[in-house]
Amino acid sequence: MFRYPWYRHPFVEATRHRLGPAWRWKLAGESLDEEWTSSFDRVDRYVRWVWLYRRQVLFGPDFGAVTDEFWNLCQGAESIQVVRSIREEMMLMVLGECLPPEIADWYGFDENVVRVWEGTYFDVRDGLRATDWLNAHIIEPERQVGNLRCAAKLSLALRGGPEIAKRLSKMESSPPTDDTQRRQVEELELAVNSWIAVNQPFRSEKDMQQMLRYKQQLDDIEHQAEAAREPESENERYLREALEKFQFQVGNPLPFWSSPDPPIGPVAETDPAVDRTNQG
Repeated sequence: MFRYPWYRHPFVEATRHRLGPAWRWKLAGESLDEEWTSSFDRVDRYVRWVWLYRRQVLFGPDFGAVTDEFWNLCQGAESIQVVRSIREEMMLMVLGECLPPEIADWYGFDENVVRVWEGTYFDVRDGLRATDWLNAHIIEPERQVGNLRCAAKLSLALRGGPEIAKRLSKMESSPPTDDTQRRQVEELELAVNSWIAVNQPFRSEKDMQQMLRYKQQLDDIEHQAEAAREPESENERYLREALEKFQFQVGNPLPFWSSPDPPIGPVAETDPAVDRTNQG
């Protein structure tokens, strides 16, 4: 069973800060045609496991044999990463602070596959307050390539929490079945479109008018809620807080030492790096 390390070495944090959420995958790929010489084993041995897995994929088991268990976990994680729709939904759930067991249950994945995917491709869980770093490595790249809808949903999930993340992940695939769900989807759709309007460049007067219309719609929702004088529901609070924080504010730098809360980054009870069946 994989568990989280409670401490991150400063060198690990500096590397993650530079390379982004997929730092282990990228670092392991820098020396695939060479023997493993990195000192990372002393501070994060999981990098070597990823290196061995990538060597085995490229060159065969004689060049990087891992156990069947770890191979299967890496294969499962990679199958998540290569399918854009699944990858984006998983990113939403992590940014919304849904825990690995919850994500695994939500999608029907093995929990260890979820942990290996996070540790390999999306290592952000203990840095969710480093908003500048998240913006630079996750949201801004999506915006730059024109994937504004994904960028908007990621931003809302980060600000809205678990409930908003779950609803955002199912917006496209699960149509509402009653009036309450329909209203929630309409509000989320408006929030997504508003984020896009605010964060895309204005090319014409029409773009400015569109943003003002979204702003008016958001104001109308707020006025209607005030007029009804009903207690704010938990879901409405999540959405309101997400909408109030559209744009990233100046955030805390990524900490060199993690908090006592367990970060993502799987570590096994026993090192599965070398497959005994391939030893001479």
